[in-house]
Amino acid sequence: MATMTGRYAYVLLGALAPLAAATASAGDDHRICADDGRACLESTARLYLDALMSADDSKVPLAADVRRTHALGNGAPVNQGRTIVGEAAMRASIRAEKLTSRGPVRLFTDEERREVIALWESATATPAQRTITVMDRIRIDNGLIREVEVISAVREGATDAMAAPPTDPAAPLIAALAEVSTKLHSTPYASSSDVARRNTETYLAGLLTQAWGFAEQLNMIGTPYFSRGATVEGLPGLYNPDNLYRSALLEPGGAYRIYGRRGSHADLSFQIIDQYPIVGLGKNLMVVRPDDLWGEPGEDFEFYLGGAPRAGARWFAMPDNAVAVLSRQSFGDWHETPTSLFIERLDMPAPHGDRRPFAQAANALRKATALWVDGYVPEIERHTPVNSLPAPRPSATDAGGLGGQMSVMARYRIQKGEALLISVRKADAAYQGIQLGDPWFVTPNTVEHQVSLTARQAHVDDDGVIRFVISLDDPGVPNWLDPAGNPEGYIFMRWQNIRTPLTDRDAPAARLIRLASLRQALPASTPVVSTIERRKQVAERKWAPQVR
Repeated sequence: MATMTGRYAYVLLGALAPLAAATASAGDDHRICADDGRACLESTARLYLDALMSADDSKVPLAADVRRTHALGNGAPVNQGRTIVGEAAMRASIRAEKLTSRGPVRLFTDEERREVIALWESATATPAQRTITVMDRIRIDNGLIREVEVISAVREGATDAMAAPPTDPAAPLIAALAEVSTKLHSTPYASSSDVARRNTETYLAGLLTQAWGFAEQLNMIGTPYFSRGATVEGLPGLYNPDNLYRSALLEPGGAYRIYGRRGSHADLSFQIIDQYPIVGLGKNLMVVRPDDLWGEPGEDFEFYLGGAPRAGARWFAMPDNAVAVLSRQSFGDWHETPTSLFIERLDMPAPHGDRRPFAQAANALRKATALWVDGYVPEIERHTPVNSLPAPRPSATDAGGLGGQMSVMARYRIQKGEALLISVRKADAAYQGIQLGDPWFVTPNTVEHQVSLTARQAHVDDDGVIRFVISLDDPGVPNWLDPAGNPEGYIFMRWQNIRTPLTDRDAPAARLIRLASLRQALPASTPVVSTIERRKQVAERKWAPQVR
């Protein structure tokens, strides 16, 4: 848990006092230290902050490729809205500052990330007296400042706030959110279209939602509960609209009772994993499937996890390195009912230290961004076929996939007037479904768009084949998958609780055709779906978020 709560420590510096004296220079780069310990990080940050006040860059240890960005704000000193790259430009910018006074400064230091967050206020004399509230995120490497990200707000006139230190506990999360926002919005995709801009903002909100929810669970780890891990849109990891994901955090050595009443939905499973959901792709350490062992829809169930063995009870030893339990409830249609689900900790948890939800959420937000934005999504984008479908294969249980599930992942790319026709045999499985995702690997709005269908919801042709159609405009045929305005994105197909093993005949096929030729590519018996009928289909989807 230490890696998730971070290592932020803070110090409060005296009003209008020099932050540090540069003791000695370590050569031409002005380094005063290079060990990147807390003292080194804070001393280096102080040199930079003092330089802003004095407009004297001569003692600031800057890397040759240093970068400063004003991420957010309603105005700032110099360079609002600009990115400064390179040591020479950075030093010129420092010399151009026109600050006249500065209030107390609070530093938050994260040794693991080699970062210092500085909260402070200052005043300017030109062109008129103004008060500036500033948050600097200063990244330091081997005693050299590599990056500075600035958030600022300007108020006309003086303010009494100069006399009191900033005490906002949300500062670490605000800084992390600004950092992630800058990362997402600096990608070429984010500004490529109105749809891309909206997807990016929704994704940022989804990452923040997940990070805050994780921090809440982490602070309640001694009295755990099952979170609801899905909303209508925006969450990372291509959430399945036909699934209800609920997770609870575990502690090594803990003893738990998990119980509830089985709903009427198609499939129920519990994955015991070795990483926290969203911030890691957990490996399946164990899977408990009540449907294979006990319980029918409408019946109560319970099992025990960890602690001493319980004679006569359904008890499972806690796997080593287990940190979470993830429940998946898969639904075949919109009318099935969910499982009620509860977790109770039976042992006496150890006392937990100071709870810092904002710092914890900030760390979770950065880790989730590193996982999805920097790692997983670029990797699958490079290696996933476009407009062609591989054969079904077992889901990767070492990367969060469900054991026993078969799946297919691909990318689609279409233009207006085109359609991707996907053909797949209806299998003998409790659950079979297909869904679309946007380029961020996020499911679009599942209520307003038919972005997914199950085999039970789909029209099956007389030959036992389901034919799905991806197109930007409604083609007026069954099984339209609405990409919500995204001309490219992801396709994901799943088979769960398979009663008859899949064969080569179950492999899906895809064909890109002109939309005007779609009817000729479909069986003659394919019905016409009117606009009114489509609206009724979409209207059925609105109940899921309210009852699941």
